[in-house]
Amino acid sequence: MANVKYASQNTFLYIGDGGGSEMFFKVLGLEDITLPQTKATLLDVTTQDETDHYMDYLSTLLDNGEATFPVVLDPNEVTQNEASTIVGTRAGGLKYLMDQRVRRNMRIEFGYTSPVTRMRFVGIVTEFSGSAPVKGALRAQVRIKAVGKNTLEVGTGAGA
Repeated sequence: MANVKYASQNTFLYIGDGGGSEMFFKVLGLEDITLPQTKATLLDVTTQDETDHYMDYLSTLLDNGEATFPVVLDPNEVTQNEASTIVGTRAGGLKYLMDQRVRRNMRIEFGYTSPVTRMRFVGIVTEFSGSAPVKGALRAQVRIKAVGKNTLEVGTGAGA
């Protein structure tokens, strides 16, 4: 098999509106995205019987970690602010989702993969913190906790 490499530019985050025939909106202004990092929780099961002097572990629950990213902050951008609805959907902006403490279906779409690849997960916005440096642009740091299992889908078509 060929060792194919993909550019990460045009990777986008889409958030669902929670409706019956769910619609997704693209969050605008994203910069570098750190994907959710799945980690196993280990339980120490070392006993007095260990003769080789090494600890023993049992893998128990998996934790999907968090997706984090900065956005170039536009207070008027409905996908970022406290808007309770986004045109064409019943979704709210990132700040609204955090304030309301709701879970939403989310997906990160890798734009340059062929066929299109998406990482799907349920997420809760847990941080939306802004900054306004003297020499710089308005920005916000966003953190989304992934809950449950994430799914990496390949060949799901283009677009949201």
